[in-house]
Amino acid sequence: SEADVNLESGLIGYYKLDNNAEDSGVNGLNGILGDGSGNNIPTATTDRNGQANAAYEFDGSIKYVDLTENTLFDLGDYTGFSISTWVDPEEVVQARGGIIVGKYISASDNRMYLLRVLDGDINFRMFEEGKDQPFDEVKSPLQAGWMHVAVVLDNDVLTLYIDGIAVSSTTRTVNIKDNSPTAKTVIGASHFSNNLFDNNYEGKIDDVRIYNRPLNTAEISVLANE
Repeated sequence: SEADVNLESGLIGYYKLDNNAEDSGVNGLNGILGDGSGNNIPTATTDRNGQANAAYEFDGSIKYVDLTENTLFDLGDYTGFSISTWVDPEEVVQARGGIIVGKYISASDNRMYLLRVLDGDINFRMFEEGKDQPFDEVKSPLQAGWMHVAVVLDNDVLTLYIDGIAVSSTTRTVNIKDNSPTAKTVIGASHFSNNLFDNNYEGKIDDVRIYNRPLNTAEISVLANE
């Protein structure tokens, strides 16, 4: 029911990616396009509704939106969380897994969570206290064209939704932990170390939302039909 839908509640950050990195939520957690000096910026492109300059295209080279190192993005601090976004990935096996959004520094054992394209799937992993193993994982095969993707942790059940439909779930076993005060949350790549970025995504990304609570199925349905 509509009474069950409140897409502002628990919203950490909302990035429309309308030719900028602004946070459209209440926290004002504005991101930075590329390195902040005009380099490594993705290309503004049409969104799923044909609106010009309303999404970003990433070409597989180092292009990213830096959401900086705000601790509000430490999803392990919450009993539940959600990530929602629209993506149109290039249907290729992206090298090392093209990152849609994540908080992850492989160089300093600070792996927290990653939503990415990996081996022909949409894949989400969250890691045990920064290590590369063990991890909890949900995944589903890529589809052609735009797809809505949501990941929800609710009552220790991690579920992946594609276009509003639950397609994969698993019971949580890991404890997500931020081991580094400089770990950045990034759209389109992962933060390797210092100002180095890798795991570059190829394709389009739009409307990234991150929540400190589990979205319900009615809310996911609304987002998947926007």
